[in-house]
Amino acid sequence: MTDTANSLQDLGAMTGDEAVTVTETLAQPKIDAQGRAYGTGRRKEAVARVWIKPGSGKITINGRDQEQYFARPVLRMVIAQPLIEAGRETEFDVIATVKGSGSWVRPVLCATAFRAPSSLTSRACAKF
Repeated sequence: MTDTANSLQDLGAMTGDEAVTVTETLAQPKIDAQGRAYGTGRRKEAVARVWIKPGSGKITINGRDQEQYFARPVLRMVIAQPLIEAGRETEFDVIATVKGSGSWVRPVLCATAFRAPSSLTSRACAKF
């Protein structure tokens, strides 16, 4: 018997233990009474809080529509990217509150914050 293990099976044979099978369990989404999932994104002093619920694809930031809040199309693209990549841009409404930071960081915070709860829904944000 050698003292070198090249795989987990070799290590198990060295210790006399049987191979252990690891099963991955997905975290279940925490859904509130209104049927929304919640996520938070932070960078330095900036914070984005995002709620996602089944709906028509409307994105609201600080009480305003995304087109009013983010005048530049590239900023709206960044915030919608996780839902577009998952093919669910018309299935969820997104409600976000953002505090602090500049205009370029805010959509990134929002997108980061709603990756977590949306990834817990079936098929959503599978690429992230």
